[in-house]
Amino acid sequence: MVKIWVCSIAVLLALPSCRVVGDTYADVTIENATNENISRATLWVARHTYQLADIKPGQSRTISFTTAGDDSYRLAITFVSGRELNVESVGYVGEGMASRDKLRIHEGSVQLVAGTRPGSDAPLPLTTPSS
Repeated sequence: MVKIWVCSIAVLLALPSCRVVGDTYADVTIENATNENISRATLWVARHTYQLADIKPGQSRTISFTTAGDDSYRLAITFVSGRELNVESVGYVGEGMASRDKLRIHEGSVQLVAGTRPGSDAPLPLTTPSS
């Protein structure tokens, strides 16, 4: 009886560090390759929303997240001048595939420049959000 109780406690203590089968662990870096400060960047992926603030030219920020399904990145950028840019789909996160991606923000596009999966090197055009 004592052995079962000790084993049960050991299993419960280990649970927070266990990964669920099928979860994807991913990192995405947002890099500001413009000449203007990004006052706010919003990233939607894997049913979550991430907010980043004050990304100066040449700087980058990394977001780590977990997802249990397939998804692409959606990104909204607001520059310090008030100019806003949106991209509906860039990059890809697949269930069961760990990934490390970099999204480079240009003056009028977002480019997937690094990733663990094949991706396009061509910058994707951004659209201005409708009012």
